[in-house]
Amino acid sequence: MSGDPDPTSGPTAFVVLILVVVGISAGIALHRWKGSATSAGSGRGPNGFLVLVLIVVAGIAASSGFYRWKGSEVRADVERRIAEAPKTPEGLAAAWLEYGAPSIHQCLQTSRISFQQPWLVTHTVVSAEPDGAPAVWGLDLSDVGPEVSRVEGRTIIVSLPAPELLAHTVLIGNNARGVRGYRPDQEPPDASIALREKVEWMLQKLAGGLEKDIEGASIVVEVGEPKTP
Repeated sequence: MSGDPDPTSGPTAFVVLILVVVGISAGIALHRWKGSATSAGSGRGPNGFLVLVLIVVAGIAASSGFYRWKGSEVRADVERRIAEAPKTPEGLAAAWLEYGAPSIHQCLQTSRISFQQPWLVTHTVVSAEPDGAPAVWGLDLSDVGPEVSRVEGRTIIVSLPAPELLAHTVLIGNNARGVRGYRPDQEPPDASIALREKVEWMLQKLAGGLEKDIEGASIVVEVGEPKTP
């Protein structure tokens, strides 16, 4: 958890840094004092370099003790986490979703055409009119968030809204190159099936990792029925 103590970061590391900086600063100050005292004829002062070394060593020793003390707390916390970790595949799948849902959402967002056209496009259909813009079919990702993913047993279910006719326009963007276009006389694919297959392909890497980590786990994509124009 983000609020747990970590002896290698945060205030602990800052305290060690302060100890070292104070030690170096004190040594430099003593060294300068020694030089000024000697030049004034006050006799030989303490060895500034030796004092610097002693202060730094003392700071390191103090920080080492502090690390040992905090280390026992961290070890206890790690042991507690291990004891509380899910033991069943279903529990592991639920824990995976906590981190997997944002990853699924990010994967979907990277497939959009552009910022101006935030769509996951399944296909386009060329207009029968000479000057007409093609019909763009797919899913508007503007309101699609991590909540589209849920867990049921060992299965991560990605439930997406039905694809629809998004606009009549020309697609502009790098992802537009992979969109398949159809002539007016061709039969376009079922938009729901096309969307499901496309998302399944996009999530292959995540699904493979999930199946490897959790026995019997999988990712299933559900898509609503397509809307007619």
